[in-house]
This record gives sequence, structure tokens and C-alpha cells, in this order.
Amino acid sequence: MTSKGILRNREKCTVCGICAAACPNKVIEKIGREYEAEEIALLVSRDRGFYETSGGGVTVSGGEPTVQASFLFDLLIKLKALGIHTAVETCGYFNTDSFEKLQTFSDLILFDLKHSDPVKHREYIGTSNERILENFSQFVEKIGSKRIIPRIPVIPGFNADAKSMHGILSFLKESAYKGPVHLMPYNRMAKTKYVKIGRGCDYRDMGELTDAIKTEINGMVESYGYEPVFNQ
Repeated sequence: MTSKGILRNREKCTVCGICAAACPNKVIEKIGREYEAEEIALLVSRDRGFYETSGGGVTVSGGEPTVQASFLFDLLIKLKALGIHTAVETCGYFNTDSFEKLQTFSDLILFDLKHSDPVKHREYIGTSNERILENFSQFVEKIGSKRIIPRIPVIPGFNADAKSMHGILSFLKESAYKGPVHLMPYNRMAKTKYVKIGRGCDYRDMGELTDAIKTEINGMVESYGYEPVFNQ
């Protein structure tokens, strides 16, 4: 305890959860729990009737699912054995081994494309986009456009301008992709998550994504011959 409140040494934290259990006012809380792949497969299989009626299935999201590749593919294999449709949402930054297994064990890949410019991608994301773009192009070549959907997070000050969008859409054309393009509008929901993990000062508000910007981007997507799908 300090005069400014609780000071956490995050370098020593093992995420054991004891502090959360001991906190009488629940100021500290542990969110989530660990599961085995078999447990999750059993839980989601209870909704099999709903999947069959709706034509849906299970989407594995994150974070980045391929960071836990062994767990991810164990889960996908179990879901496929149960006859459940599987989708994986990925940032596209994964190695060759994961590429091959994603082709085999997932029915649909929701593939984030944040920027086509490698310099700007590294500046904001922290890594090059070379592997990401290569993986997307390879997927289109290997499995076709029906099993992959590009998803563009539309972020003011990063890629919501005409030049950035044209760059991404030009890349999609060059890759011979032929399906719809999903657009994910920026929101400020992450701010509370930053605060919860003690990194509120690191949060960067990228500004408002106006209806006018959305309309302009819709038009750009259509001009390339793609169907724009804005996810709310």
C-alpha cells in the first residue's frame, strides 16, 4: 500500500489470483479461467442444435489464437470431430506450420488487414506486415475466396484516409480475392481494459469515426467491385 493506493509489481506477478480472492471489496478481480480443449468442445457442443439451425458454428478469437497454436489446433480438431463448423479470427502474423494447419482444420478464416504500408504498419503495430500480406495471398491461392474474409479495422488517424484504404483494396485486387470485405469501425471500448490492467496512461484515443467517413469508405470498397459489410 502507498499513499496513492495499491502499487503492483507486475514483473513479479504470476497471475495466481490470490490477491483477487483476498480483496474484500473486489477492487482487484481475476477475469476468465483456464480450460482444456476438451472442456470447451463439450461446452460448445451443447449448442449444436442452434448451429445447425442458424448455419453457424464456433469462432475462435483472441488476442491472437495462433499464439497458443497447440491448444488452438487441438480444439479445432475436436470441434471438427463433432461436426461443428469452425472459424478462426487472426491478425495473420503466424508461421508456415500454423498456415498449413489452419487450412486443414478451420472452415473459415477471418483475416485482419490493418494497413498495406510496411512503414506505417510497423510504426503503429510494432512489426512488419510482410508476413501478414504473404499469408493472406497464399490463403486465397490455396483455399480460395469462399473460406477467407478480409476484415479491416477502420481507425481514424491510422487507416481511415483515402490513401490507406486504396492501398489495402489494391492489395486485395492483386491477391485475386473475390468475396465481401468486412469493415470494423473503431470504438473506445479498449480504454476500460487498459485501466483494469493498470495501463490507463498508455491508452491512445484515435478520435471519432464519423458517418461521413464510413460512407466514403463504403463507396471506395464498392468502387473496387467488393461488397462492403460494416460490422457494428
